[in-house]
Amino acid sequence: MDTSYDPLLLSSFPIEEFDPVLGELYLFHTSDPACPSEECLWAVVAQYRAGRLVVESGTTDLSHFDCWFEVSSLYRYVRSATREELRDYSYNLAHAECAKHSV
Repeated sequence: MDTSYDPLLLSSFPIEEFDPVLGELYLFHTSDPACPSEECLWAVVAQYRAGRLVVESGTTDLSHFDCWFEVSSLYRYVRSATREELRDYSYNLAHAECAKHSV
């Protein structure tokens, strides 16, 4: 799984300045503004209400996914996912769903 990125091409910013595009994948980090993928919460933002982000699906390990939860206030930085990260997320989410329903 290649989730490498060039930090010069990606910009992260404090979550207070976050203006999400609903349905997009973002990476959130508690302390590192670079938001390295191996240490982040990966999440698809579904709603933004009263200053709280509601996630449609999210993971911290690309193996175990949770649905419909609020992003913790402990997360301070956010950046958009790369195309490669979006591919990895989509593939692993589909794999996890299939594994739940296999006999």
